[in-house]
Amino acid sequence: MRTFREIAAESGLPESTLRLYRDAFEPFVPAVGVGRRRRYDDAAAALLLEIARRKRDGESDTQI
Repeated sequence: MRTFREIAAESGLPESTLRLYRDAFEPFVPAVGVGRRRRYDDAAAALLLEIARRKRDGESDTQI
């Protein structure tokens, strides 16, 4: 389980950008815990990174 900060550091993207993606796709990005205690498993982290890649490639939220 990783923190949001760890996922952002791994991706090289700002936490604020990843938060926008997480919030837009919240039903699909499972987390354990609440608030700053949230943790993400490997599958959720991979999904966030995939969303970031697809956004970088110019895909819309609907396409993703």
